[in-house]
Amino acid sequence: MTKVETKKHFKKWKESERSTFESALEKSNYILIGNLSELPAKAEREFRDCLKKAGCFTKVMNSKVALRGLHSKGITELDSQLKGPTLFALSNESPFKLYKEIKKNASSSFAKDGCIAPEDIYVNEGDTGIPPGPALTDFKVAHIDTQIRNGKIYISKKTLVVSKGSKIDAKIATLLTKLKIKPMKILLNVKTVFDKATKTLYKKDLLDINAEQLIVQIKEGYLRCYYLAIGKGYVSKQTIKPLLIKGYKSSKAVALAGNVVNKDTAKQILGKAQRIANALGKKVI
Repeated sequence: MTKVETKKHFKKWKESERSTFESALEKSNYILIGNLSELPAKAEREFRDCLKKAGCFTKVMNSKVALRGLHSKGITELDSQLKGPTLFALSNESPFKLYKEIKKNASSSFAKDGCIAPEDIYVNEGDTGIPPGPALTDFKVAHIDTQIRNGKIYISKKTLVVSKGSKIDAKIATLLTKLKIKPMKILLNVKTVFDKATKTLYKKDLLDINAEQLIVQIKEGYLRCYYLAIGKGYVSKQTIKPLLIKGYKSSKAVALAGNVVNKDTAKQILGKAQRIANALGKKVI
C-alpha cells in the first residue's frame, strides 16, 4: 500500500469512527468522560468491559475527532474536558449507577514513591514474617514499634504510617510493599458526566454518593418537613388527614372546656356533670 493509499485509508477510517460516534451520541442521554492518564492498560480494558456490560457505548478517541462529533450535535460544554487520552462512555443509564459500577471494579495496587495516600494507611499488630536485620531500620523510620518473636519481626501495635492526602516517600512505599499492603486504588478518573437533556455537567464528587446514606438523609429530611408542615398548619396531600385530626381534637378540647354540648361532647360533659353532682351530694349528706 502506497503512502497516498495509506493516507486515504486512514482518512476513511477516521470518518467511519466519527460517524459511529455521532450515531451513538444521538441515541444516548448521558456522556461520560474518563481520563486515561496513568491508568494501566489492563485496568483500562476492565473498566471498558464493565461499562459495556452496563449498556454503554465506549470509545477511546482523539480529542479533535471527538470535538467534531460533539460540535456536529451542538454540544460545546465538553470542550475544556478533552485533555489527554480520553474514554467516552455513552449511555441512557443513570450516571450515578454508572459511577457505582466503575467503583465496584476498582482494584488495589502497591504504593510508589510520591503517591498521595487516598486514605489513612495503617499497619496492624502482628507477625510480619520478615526476618530481623536491615528491615528493622525501615520500621524504625516509619515509627512502628516492633519486637522479635520466633525469629521474625512482630509489630507491637496498630500504627498509622501515612495520613490521608499525604505523600508516600520511597522508604514507606518499600516497607508497605514488603508487608504486602496495597493502599492505592486503581480507578478510572471520571472527569464529568454530561446530561444532554438538561445541559448539566456532573462532577466526580457529585457522582460519588452513598446510596444507602442518601436514602436515610432523604427520609430524615421528609420527616422534618412533614412535622414542620403539621406544626405550621400547611395543607397538602400528605398533611391534610393529620391536620383534620389535629383540628378536630383541638376543637373538641375547646368545646369540652367551655361545656359546649354536641354529639361529640355530650357524653363527656354529662359524665363530668354527673361526677360533680355526686361529689356535691356526698357533701350535702
